[in-house]
Amino acid sequence: MSESENINVYHYKTNIPGPHLLVLGAIHGNEFCGPLAIKHFTKTIEENRLNLKSGCLTLIPICNPAAFKQNKRFVEKNLNRVFKKHTDPKLYEEKLANILTGYIDICDFMLDLHSQSSPGLPFVFQDYEDTKTNNFARTVGVETIIKGWPEMYADANGLNAGDTANYAHEKNKIGIVVECGQHEDARAPHVAYLAIVNSLIHLGMIDKPATQSHQNHKIIRGQIVFTVPEEGGHLVKEWQHLQNISKGQELAVSSTGKSIRAPYDSVILLPKYAAKASEEWFYLGTHEHR
Repeated sequence: MSESENINVYHYKTNIPGPHLLVLGAIHGNEFCGPLAIKHFTKTIEENRLNLKSGCLTLIPICNPAAFKQNKRFVEKNLNRVFKKHTDPKLYEEKLANILTGYIDICDFMLDLHSQSSPGLPFVFQDYEDTKTNNFARTVGVETIIKGWPEMYADANGLNAGDTANYAHEKNKIGIVVECGQHEDARAPHVAYLAIVNSLIHLGMIDKPATQSHQNHKIIRGQIVFTVPEEGGHLVKEWQHLQNISKGQELAVSSTGKSIRAPYDSVILLPKYAAKASEEWFYLGTHEHR
């Protein structure tokens, strides 16, 4: 274990050539499933209950230590919106990004573990659709896969200056993000742990039967990102993540009374009830197949 800028890093290397897997936890400081799963996994390794047979593994349980200590999403800026190299970093999260990008630079595969604020089932963010990424996304033990994230943000007026999956892709690495369930869901750390184990099995780095698999994944294509209006607003009900929405159905109302309705039959994704003006509020996607 080493420590840099209060970021603890666990690194395990074998003498047999193989992939280098990087596992990230707590990019957002109020998401505990990654740190808990990584803590459990490192204990399993150190007690020799599981052994790597090839390649090397790097785990960073808490990527945003100050936010984690304060139990909040970020300190100054959403780390997963400024995840790139900064020539003159000023914000805390920009400085973190400069450190963490270096770990992606030297890995082959990246598994980024998150949880969501809204109730709903776990899912995988698969931003890119090459064969290796397709296979990786389908082996972590989660049924629902959401695609189209980069396209949603392409016309979002610079809302996303960079995230882990995008950075990994730019560096020709294979990366996925697993949302393991709601923050408080007691099952989320188990989902995260299985994602680590299944990733290692998929990459041939451990000998162990797959813990869970899905033959028929549900694919959802993200279409639109909605931000909170400058004047504020509210969601018209407690929407559930992955809830089906009918065309014309009212979703939210601005503080000036403007109604926001679904432009087509869709699925609401990651509604955020505490979002502030100009922050992401919710997304709409469409089923590709069931």
